[in-house]
Amino acid sequence: MKKVLKHRQLNSSCKIALLFVFFNFVLVGLKASADINNFHSSELEAHADTLFQSTYERELENPNDAFWGYEKLVELGHVEAKVRFSALLQAGLGEGKQDEKVQQSLELLNEAAKEGSASAYYGLAVTYFSGWYVPVDESLGLKFLFKAAEGGEPRAQNRLGYLYNTGQNVDKNIDKALYWYRKSAEQNHGAAFYNLANAFLEGEGVKQNTSKAIELLTKGANEKHGDSIAKLGNLYFDQKYGIQDSKLAFYWLSKSAEEGSVYGQAGLGSCYRFGIGTDVNYEKAVYWYKLALENGDYEIAGFNLAEMYANGLGIESNLKEARRLYVMLAEQGDVEAERELEKIDRLMKQDKAIDG
Repeated sequence: MKKVLKHRQLNSSCKIALLFVFFNFVLVGLKASADINNFHSSELEAHADTLFQSTYERELENPNDAFWGYEKLVELGHVEAKVRFSALLQAGLGEGKQDEKVQQSLELLNEAAKEGSASAYYGLAVTYFSGWYVPVDESLGLKFLFKAAEGGEPRAQNRLGYLYNTGQNVDKNIDKALYWYRKSAEQNHGAAFYNLANAFLEGEGVKQNTSKAIELLTKGANEKHGDSIAKLGNLYFDQKYGIQDSKLAFYWLSKSAEEGSVYGQAGLGSCYRFGIGTDVNYEKAVYWYKLALENGDYEIAGFNLAEMYANGLGIESNLKEARRLYVMLAEQGDVEAERELEKIDRLMKQDKAIDG
């Protein structure tokens, strides 16, 4: 059975390789003769779409492996290949100066947008909103975002919903926010499920419905959306919504932490520290708190880690390190950290007096 599977994998790889050879051959033929008929053009387009999908799958594994394939497809005029090739150029792949690559990237995005690509409009929107190698131009970014959303781009629809939800760049309008979130969710966009779920949790523009929120978050989790997975864990961890379930909290927070979510990492640390859905394990708690802290979670991970340093839980007692963490939190306005800092200072003075 193993030999059969390997043989099938080899055939698949050979087909992809042959497509690359085929495209090189066709490209040379196109340059040599302008007398290609409609049949050949339609056949070429069908193969180009197949090669684009294969190249996109390669990009997900290793962008460098996809660069050449996109480059060839761009030469053939494949619209979505222009968008993906543009993204790789902006990321710094390929030879030449970065400013030249960015200029080529913008040209390709504009070409693809003129040819009707919603994803190209979204790429232009992100570029002008972020000011990535261009001056920030939020009005132009918003114009492109509307075009992308109206063209069916799920990321654009979700982002436009978020702008209406928060009142950024547009007048706040919850009904319009929900409209665009729903349009994006219809295409199974994970972030849209997450944003809709928050609306149902808080009763914002809709009647509060925790069950509906969980349904939407589960859909987001099935799309491997990290925040949806973490939110499920937090819902089952917290008592606020009356659905506390330690086993489910541990399950979803574990998944979230493994996906790299900082909130999941901090939450999993708390599961191990307090025995929520699992046995108490201070060493594992320290591990996950440290990882969450490295990734920017100071409020939960930083505070708990400070307590563990102060009390020698899962790690050697270290009042200086505990103090450093409390100081960092206190500087951010954490009142509880300020109180703990006073306790640490008293302990350190006592230790110094005993040693002195």
